[in-house]
Amino acid sequence: MARLGSAFEDGYLLSLATFLATAVCCGLIVGVVKLKKGSLLTEYLCIRPVSLRVFLRWIGFLLGLVVLSDLLTALLGRPIVPPFVVCGVRNSEPRLDDLGGFHHCGPLV
Repeated sequence: MARLGSAFEDGYLLSLATFLATAVCCGLIVGVVKLKKGSLLTEYLCIRPVSLRVFLRWIGFLLGLVVLSDLLTALLGRPIVPPFVVCGVRNSEPRLDDLGGFHHCGPLV
């Protein structure tokens, strides 16, 4: 059990797990869509281009939500960044984390 506890503090392991979970989950989604006869991935998932104006509005809402979430967390006296993430980043070697394991692939999982 102590070995498992130290795994949560290993930044390399957290980044690797994030990348692997992203690859497996996205692959499963593509596989399930392809199992349906005659389905196209872009049609099934409704992936369509949006105008720059709509995209900027989405980004604005997202930034507003992040600010409100962080303000609420701070008002409740809780840390904005969870302790296991701080510990993981502190203990990580600059391999997978520099590629954005936490920052880019994490939201996909």
